[in-house]
Amino acid sequence: MNRRSFELFGSARRSSPVKRWWTRFPGRFARNDGKIRGMKFIEMTGKSLATIVKDDELHVNDLAGAGVLQDTVVRVNQQGDIEVRLREGWDVIGGLLGNFEERVRKETGLDWA
Repeated sequence: MNRRSFELFGSARRSSPVKRWWTRFPGRFARNDGKIRGMKFIEMTGKSLATIVKDDELHVNDLAGAGVLQDTVVRVNQQGDIEVRLREGWDVIGGLLGNFEERVRKETGLDWA
């Protein structure tokens, strides 16, 4: 691990950092062996997301207010969190409820990756 990792995940005292077995990456966790583990997502467009969303979740008007247009890249994780792609990363804008996994797979034809 490099010094930056120790500063992020070490103890309050810099002289004795606590070693962690993982390093944080945007949206994912990786072990020190370099293999990505953790969050899996299905990516889609804003148009596909609008067809998946139910009334008790985000509304189509809420999607537009969050900056999700028809061609915006969004992703949903296995917990149902919806993230929108920004220039420098991802931002959580809401979540899906119920049997969203089936709806997401049916709409996109994709599996978690």
